[in-house]
Amino acid sequence: MSEATSSLMGLYKGTGIKRSNQYLGIDSFDERIPSVLKSSDYLLLAKIISFEKEIRNAENAKQVFHHLIDAAKKIVPTKEAALLFIDEETGQLKSEKISQDNELVEMLNKYYKEGVINFVFESKRPTLVPELESYNSSPAPMNFILFPIFENDKKKGLFAVLTSLNKNSLTEDEKEALNLIVNITLGKIEKIKLLQDLFGAYEEAQAYQAKLSNDYRLIEIGKLTEGIVEDIISPLQVILSQVELLKEHEENLDGINKIKKQVDKINGVISRLVKFADVNRKALRISSFNLNQILNDYYNLVKSTLDTLKLECVLDLGKNIPTMLTHPDYIYQLLTNLIGLIDHKPGRKSGVILQTRYNVGIISLNLIATQSLKLENRKNSFELNMKIIENIAAKHSGKIKIDNSKESGCSISIKFPLKTDFEKK
Repeated sequence: MSEATSSLMGLYKGTGIKRSNQYLGIDSFDERIPSVLKSSDYLLLAKIISFEKEIRNAENAKQVFHHLIDAAKKIVPTKEAALLFIDEETGQLKSEKISQDNELVEMLNKYYKEGVINFVFESKRPTLVPELESYNSSPAPMNFILFPIFENDKKKGLFAVLTSLNKNSLTEDEKEALNLIVNITLGKIEKIKLLQDLFGAYEEAQAYQAKLSNDYRLIEIGKLTEGIVEDIISPLQVILSQVELLKEHEENLDGINKIKKQVDKINGVISRLVKFADVNRKALRISSFNLNQILNDYYNLVKSTLDTLKLECVLDLGKNIPTMLTHPDYIYQLLTNLIGLIDHKPGRKSGVILQTRYNVGIISLNLIATQSLKLENRKNSFELNMKIIENIAAKHSGKIKIDNSKESGCSISIKFPLKTDFEKK
């Protein structure tokens, strides 16, 4: 390596390129290039700077990898290349959501398993390794340039370039240049991953914040409901007692019985409302419940509301549905959010079928609607509804399947296995 190049590479590396690097600022770096640098050295460095600029706006690891391959081809003759990480469970080299040549990956795993490339990790330096098959069958043998990847002194993976260059034709400058673009790549991939994790955590926090806000409103409604129920029950008891007295003195028993029937109906509505709100409950007690019974209770409670919205609801409950470990509140939340996914316009007639089926240890809860899902509202209520549905399904070890069509409506199926363990959720 020339003295000028060595000085320049050191200056470049001094900007902070490493495994846990920060984002590089290269725009003003051109001004720092020594005037004594040879044109070939300048071109090599220009390729590195160009690569760094190209990956600035990359949105995923796959895009970064493709830029890495293009940059490697500009530095050395490159037939194939692979960026691989060690799977902690299997101990094999694998790509992380990056499309790569399967034969190359299999070959490198074979070398790794047989210990052929172990010394590369031991040396912790870029190393030229013969591609054994081409040495036996090809007049122009190929070689791997292998770059070991470490994180906190623990081997993490490697970057491999399959090239026609050999030990005598591969320069130290080219090897160093490749090493630099690998380090830049790792830093960019790590940054993308951190941003994805951050956005994921932010979206999840927003969903839970909305849910907590909704739960708080439900608690306040529950408290209000408790007072309203007491205000209704007291006069109803007076009415019932007076009706019983009237029955002893009045001849118009039909009229009195009609009054009593309506009072009993109001009592039934109040009982369901109290059961649904469960205002005195301190914690969910998981137990065996019949899904059909829960759906019946829910249907009776919300039927008048659905009728007002002109959303016709039909129950199609399967026979011999066994009990499952749950709590009615979970299913109530599930059903409310499932209906909330439907793109129903108030005042426009629509239909929804709530269906249960049982087959070989699996209970299926299906919603079939004449309207499609309201995907255009995806960033608001749709995502929140889906998040709640997914969380409740996960608590029951359930799996969700969704089919959606603007022309024919939508169907959502949740399959609950009978064997589940809430303690692990």
